[in-house]
Amino acid sequence: MSVISGLDLIGSNINKINDILEHGILSTKELKGKKIKVITSYDQKDNDKVSYNLIRTLEGIGHSLYHKARGVFTVVMERKDDLFWSNFVKSNEQQINELFNEISHKFSDLGQEMCQKVANQKVLNQNESSLAILKERVTRCALIVFSTNDPQIGKNLVSSREYRAKSIPVEKITHVILDKETFEGMKDRIKLGQCELIFVDKIKKQNALNYVPFSPHDIKLDNMIVPDFESALKKIFSQRSFQGPIGVHGVRLDVNEDIETVLESSNVN
Repeated sequence: MSVISGLDLIGSNINKINDILEHGILSTKELKGKKIKVITSYDQKDNDKVSYNLIRTLEGIGHSLYHKARGVFTVVMERKDDLFWSNFVKSNEQQINELFNEISHKFSDLGQEMCQKVANQKVLNQNESSLAILKERVTRCALIVFSTNDPQIGKNLVSSREYRAKSIPVEKITHVILDKETFEGMKDRIKLGQCELIFVDKIKKQNALNYVPFSPHDIKLDNMIVPDFESALKKIFSQRSFQGPIGVHGVRLDVNEDIETVLESSNVN
């Protein structure tokens, strides 16, 4: 199997960002119609719509990024037909089972589902190779920020919530936020137009893996390394020139495993 170089992989992702800056944020259905490769979500809901988080207050920024179901980082960890969780469980089955038996014996009142969650969570948070896969997924993503210019939209919104739209026009895009270490060296290849490019450092934050098919609950990730989109969003929100809320949309970008999956599929066919 051939291996794509790191620079080629980043270059491919720059092209994806440029597609957004040319066409706007499009639904999976529209992207496939334009023959633009897209990494789809695990649940595949509303593939003719674009999901995004609308932020009306500063407090809503954290919700939009770290919410266990709709937060940007939770969502960009998803992959359709993802084997991450089944591979993790298979590789760590003995350790998970031993820990499950220990927990269920000590805390029988928790119930088996909760004991299983605690065992899964503890083993995953100690497994560096599995965490590295998730770190790469959240690091190689783009956060697209756009304006609403409508003070009425989400007027009953307390902080933030998920919305869906047919598309987000390119003229509404105000900022692209990327991980500095990964992408800054190729900034000259990003065709920004009128929007602003922001690079951010990494921080450690609690996050969640929420779509795993073999777990009865979301899995809390302690001290997950993520790009510091939060600080950038706080500045953008505070300095915005319009009265309405801001919208944010996380874009899954290719990581090595995505390229390998495509290459393996090509070899099979």
